Amino acid sequence: MTLTLNLPPDVEQKFLAEAQAQGVSPDEFFSDILLARLKEHPKQPIFRKRELGKKSLAQLFAESPLKGLDLDFSGSQDTGRPIDL
Repeated sequence: MTLTLNLPPDVEQKFLAEAQAQGVSPDEFFSDILLARLKEHPKQPIFRKRELGKKSLAQLFAESPLKGLDLDFSGSQDTGRPIDL
């Protein structure tokens, strides 16, 4: 099987350097990474497709304008008034 990866240049250089440091080809390096991932989590999907333009929950929280504010979102403890039915 042949895969093509479009990586940013800095990420590509890091992967190539790591493969070289381990004394393996880039193909072997990526193959080992993918096989290890499949063995560790065999039933989890490797990739979950998200709709274009939609952010993950982690991205939403990381980019929130409320990030860093010490806000209290606890609700009111009022249980209402008793009523006769």
